Amino acid sequence: MIILLGLMMLCIFRPVSVYAEEQGEADFDVEAGVASLLNVNNEVDEKWETIRITPEEAAYGANIEVLSEEGKLWKEIEEKVGNVAVAVASNYVYVRSDATIESEVIGKAYGDTVVTILGQKEDEEDVWYEIESGEIKGYIRSDLLVTGEELALLIMCGEADRDYIEDPSGWEGVLSKEEEARLAAEEQARREAELARMEAERLAALQNNSATEEANAAAAGGDTSLLRQQIVDYAMQYLGNCYISGGTSLAGGTDCSGFTCFIYKDFGYTIDRTPAGQYNSAGRSISYSEIQPGDIICYGNGKCTHVAIYIGNGQIIHSANSRKGVVIYEADYDNIMAVKSILD
Repeated sequence: MIILLGLMMLCIFRPVSVYAEEQGEADFDVEAGVASLLNVNNEVDEKWETIRITPEEAAYGANIEVLSEEGKLWKEIEEKVGNVAVAVASNYVYVRSDATIESEVIGKAYGDTVVTILGQKEDEEDVWYEIESGEIKGYIRSDLLVTGEELALLIMCGEADRDYIEDPSGWEGVLSKEEEARLAAEEQARREAELARMEAERLAALQNNSATEEANAAAAGGDTSLLRQQIVDYAMQYLGNCYISGGTSLAGGTDCSGFTCFIYKDFGYTIDRTPAGQYNSAGRSISYSEIQPGDIICYGNGKCTHVAIYIGNGQIIHSANSRKGVVIYEADYDNIMAVKSILD
């Protein structure tokens, strides 16, 4: 006992409680990460850590490794998913066919990719991990991966996701050279298609602007027929779109008066946003017998509650309601209060 007290005075120890199977509690003093069995009969402080030992260890004495917090965490991870590592590059690291910088690149492990470590090799300058990810097997330089207690420490600091690391079903694997080429080709095709679409829209807009200028010039000379047809054709592009009360976009959806207001706005004409406002102040009132494509019809009884654009042949296009959206109706489907000519 005197010897024991002397050892405790000479060294800085951390107390660890050890649960000895069939032997009761055993005391350990810890120095440099190793616990040495001292006495299986002493009482144990409740604040001490607990380590389970076998009866043989209790009977004959043993040295037991005391793990750090990150060491314990790594042991738990390793027991669950094996010896894994995570790529630490902000973009990606190369996976090579052999453990040399001159060997062929067979894939890329992007940041946070989890790989399984199969072993390691050393060359004259570097240590390389042999890794596996899906069908890819190759080598990554050790300083480009983080594993072991270093990985556990990143998890404890919130810089790595333990749930992701411990769930192989969610891992995004190493991207092979062939797969990367395929994805790059798909992305290039997508970009080219988007550029072609944008160019087509630009040309269509130029043609539409040119046609609108021509139609406006004709309208200025008293012939509004071309401009009227353009307004009808433009409105027909939104056939089937949704009705949204108070909506502010033809493409995103709007109500009846928003539909007529925004159609005319895109041709440079400003009319009121409400049915009553269009009935009271938009354009010139004409009789139904004078109606032409592009004119606005106001509906209601005593008060204008709905508006639509006349498209010819006794039909209108309008944003009807939330159930039907933008549809074509017969022009006389409801009581007509007025017809408004905006263009002349």
